[in-house]
Amino acid sequence: YQRRVHGLQPEEAIAWQKAASKMYLPHDKLLGVHPQDDSFLKKKPWDFENTPKDKYPLLLHFHPLVIYKHRVCKQADLLMAHFLLGDKFTLKEKKADFDFYEPLTTHDSSLSTAIFSVVASEIGYQTKAYEYFISTARMDIDNVQRNAHHGIHTACMGGTWICVVQGFAGMRVYQNTLHFDPYLPMEWEGYSFNVTWRGSQLRVEVSERTVTYTLAEGKVVRLIHCGQTRVSLKSSKSVTLPLKDKFTDIATLEYDGVIFDLDTCLQKICAEHQEAWITTLNSYLKTRSLRDNKQAQGRHLLQGGGGNGVAATSLCCGG
Repeated sequence: YQRRVHGLQPEEAIAWQKAASKMYLPHDKLLGVHPQDDSFLKKKPWDFENTPKDKYPLLLHFHPLVIYKHRVCKQADLLMAHFLLGDKFTLKEKKADFDFYEPLTTHDSSLSTAIFSVVASEIGYQTKAYEYFISTARMDIDNVQRNAHHGIHTACMGGTWICVVQGFAGMRVYQNTLHFDPYLPMEWEGYSFNVTWRGSQLRVEVSERTVTYTLAEGKVVRLIHCGQTRVSLKSSKSVTLPLKDKFTDIATLEYDGVIFDLDTCLQKICAEHQEAWITTLNSYLKTRSLRDNKQAQGRHLLQGGGGNGVAATSLCCGG
């Protein structure tokens, strides 16, 4: 049937398999990331800091031979492999590659943000996932690429669906088996969608705490929920399961520091405070004395005891 409709010849599939067997993905052990090609890490970093906003997209303002000599990505290249072949990579590898490629990617292509959203959802960067989703969904409404007058970006319509179904709901097909790993974005009260799997129509409804899988029509559908629970659905039957526990997406928050208040948790808290302040201020004063090129830097150091030391405990134990 495939040969008759598509003109597919047996030798073509053999050639594809041969080509696939000769492919490999580089991995840099020092950085713990997958370079998208053998020369990528040897290239000069692109000067993002001094590139004006009106010079984007880069391809419209710089010659390709200039761009391709630098460490910069137009779109989600390596991360696409994590999306399409997710079972070939560990979660640690996906996080490392995402963190490495995100600051190097300009998203000059409208195809890029949807893939970043999906991968961000999988690795737990839910805030970033939603931001990339919004960028995808509103690509033409907000004229993100500044070229909406040429026509709409139809790929972003499909990309928006992908962000929800394969990002927020975590739909994948591994080893010919349907998988879901859903969560609910903080900005939403719920969402639902339909998918057709091997001729059967499946409805997925996600609420604050649960997800309901319903086989609207068709033969039995088997799926895996959250990587562990096996579900078998018969026609017109539903199964409701809990979502994973929520967590704070602290990895994507903007902050300069974190303060932990342990006063009620530790004994002898004053001594702990004193030691912490001494360590912190000694390090600061050493750095400052080196910077100012002072010879007698030792006299600026705090002492752990005695009358000349700073009474750190008086600063921390007043209440």
